[in-house]
Amino acid sequence: MQPDDQGSAARKDLSLHARHNIALFHRDHMRFNATLLLEVAADLSREANRLKVFGDYWQRAEEPPATPAFDTSDRRFGGAGCGDLSPRSAVANAGILFMEAQGEPDEIRVLKEKLRTRGEGFMNKGRWLTETMTRSWQRDQVLLDPATPDAWPWVGVVSITWRGAKQRSMAGKLLLVALEYLEKIEFTPAAIRRNRAASGKLMVAAGRAMDAAAALFCKNAESLTHDDPEMAEYLAFFENPQRR
Repeated sequence: MQPDDQGSAARKDLSLHARHNIALFHRDHMRFNATLLLEVAADLSREANRLKVFGDYWQRAEEPPATPAFDTSDRRFGGAGCGDLSPRSAVANAGILFMEAQGEPDEIRVLKEKLRTRGEGFMNKGRWLTETMTRSWQRDQVLLDPATPDAWPWVGVVSITWRGAKQRSMAGKLLLVALEYLEKIEFTPAAIRRNRAASGKLMVAAGRAMDAAAALFCKNAESLTHDDPEMAEYLAFFENPQRR
């Protein structure tokens, strides 16, 4: 073998080793993400249902009676619950309790922080993943060579991951939309009573935006799960010299 041929062979071996490394670690991280996305989707679905229960309650034509008058300046009664804003059947499961002398419930404040953090996080992750897949596509188009058909599964993985990046970005945007709906509501008993039906509609709209995000996460997780056998085929391409 001539020196130039030896150098070319060495570069090819190094390139194959790098691609094998990327695929091996990407496969294992993909398995983690498939589970993570389902967990995020389930959490968002539960949170969305909490909002929709309250939103539906506030939109009913027959308003439940308000809590009997309390002297809320008396600290002994500051924790009195709002019967017309907090359906008792939902408080035990949803954990959201509106109180006469209080403002925004902690559960709503925590949820808004969650939506902001996850929304921005998944949008950023989606952008990063899109850029990464763009570079991967430029690097791995060589695998479309008819001489290496066994490497095709990786091209499919890149395509699905690229689509997943878009799904995560869109899901992140939807979470920020849900946050915008919630931020339009003034979460004090007096303010909600003045705009009870309108506030209820915003709560339901926020829940639906979160449901849509959860559905995208589920689709992304499903794609990652289907990628697993494709990755096994691609790894076999590297681990069996006769196939390359």
